[in-house]
Amino acid sequence: MATQASSESLCKKPPVSDVQIESSGANVRPTEPMLAHPRNGDSKSAIALAGPVATQSEQLTPNYIPIDFAEFPDGTLVELVQGPAGLALLIWSEGKASIVEQFEHDGRLLIPRAVDQKLRTNLRLPENVKPCPAAGQFFAEICEVLRSAVDLPESSIHLVAAFALSTWFVDHLTVAPYLWICGPPGSGKTTLIRLLHCLCRRAVLTAGTIPLQVHPLPALLRPTLLLDELQFNGAQHSHALESWLRAGNARGVPVTVGGRWVHSFGAKVLCSRQPTSDTALSSRALYISMVPTRKNLQALDEETVERIANDFQPRLLMFRLRHYRELRPVPIDCSTWSSRMRDLARALVFSLGDAGDEVLISVIGAIIEQGEQARVEREQEPEALVVSALFGYCHDEDSTSVLVGQIASQVNLCRKRIGEEADLKPRLVGSILRSLGLATDKLDSFGRGLRLTAAVKRRVHQLEQIYDVTSTDRPRIEGCSLCEEMMKAYGAEPADAPPVNV
Repeated sequence: MATQASSESLCKKPPVSDVQIESSGANVRPTEPMLAHPRNGDSKSAIALAGPVATQSEQLTPNYIPIDFAEFPDGTLVELVQGPAGLALLIWSEGKASIVEQFEHDGRLLIPRAVDQKLRTNLRLPENVKPCPAAGQFFAEICEVLRSAVDLPESSIHLVAAFALSTWFVDHLTVAPYLWICGPPGSGKTTLIRLLHCLCRRAVLTAGTIPLQVHPLPALLRPTLLLDELQFNGAQHSHALESWLRAGNARGVPVTVGGRWVHSFGAKVLCSRQPTSDTALSSRALYISMVPTRKNLQALDEETVERIANDFQPRLLMFRLRHYRELRPVPIDCSTWSSRMRDLARALVFSLGDAGDEVLISVIGAIIEQGEQARVEREQEPEALVVSALFGYCHDEDSTSVLVGQIASQVNLCRKRIGEEADLKPRLVGSILRSLGLATDKLDSFGRGLRLTAAVKRRVHQLEQIYDVTSTDRPRIEGCSLCEEMMKAYGAEPADAPPVNV
């Protein structure tokens, strides 16, 4: 597999040795003097006011701005960290880091955003920064930690490691990656999710029913949500959870929770025994399948978990701060992929631009495996089966029209072959056709259908490319001008060509 990714697309980074770390407690840099809280008169009361049990109304005055992150034009970055006396701010400027309780900028006093006390106990934040390795070495270290505690194929190890690194740059991404961990009890799902709690940015781990306090968190803290023991049983709360998760994959899509609008955009780890039947949600995730193992793996007791977190969190924060203003999208050739797969690939390799071709190829290869499985699953969906049936009729020289009932019969034959119930009714097929932009007419006394005009055939060919339908009738389309046109327009490769190059 050839590689097009190049470290030339990234800016040159300063050596690690140039970084100075200053943990100054309540003292800011000399150029940014500490301001006392006007109500209480000292800096200690200011940090107490900005702590996790404070309400927004208690801590807001005209010049007090609660934040979780800030970027200034001079290159200064402000990050939320765990300070000695509560939540604090880490100021990163000119290769130096200072931990402060509050930070004055342009006449305003920045203070840590308040976090609910119950959530704060489960919110993973670094306490400081430490020198970090280059992207390739960091990726290798994370892979090694994963191998020591969970039994996964190497491709899955690479996906998980890339996901963990990507969570530190989600605010740069237009699509947030989801990682879905599936497996029976005893397969190591909990172990893997506890490891991710140590490796992801601002990780919040919760199991079972999601508390209402969690729903607005993505907009407030931009955390990585780790949701364990999820159940999708078709109940009303299950549908609401699915809607919240679907909306959280892309920016700017609010969803109603408890009668109010919330934004749920952010990286998430979803853990359940089986994946959801909601294909719109499942297409937003990369899947990690786990099974019980007999390998002698490292036990994750609390001491080990804290050791891993204390080792990786400060270095991962340094990795974010050092590269935050320098990272650029990695150029990868993924024109033949589905849009969802392209988005996931770009998100996962964003932080790996200078990790080397070997790392990029391994991650892209793992994503290709996921994409092929996703394509097979998409082909079994009613919309894809309808498109596939129409694609065949468009290449039947004797067909000038097709009844909805004929399409339904063809689709049900396909569903029967793949082990699904052959129960798709013509009325539902008619609804699917309308959703695909194909309006039916009354053809004759037998019912409604489609006239296979040039415009309809063009639309069907477009849908065949969009839904990535693999036709079983390829020999009949070799001389089709529309097929050749769509392959050029959508960048499709011939059926026997390699799937993609990095």
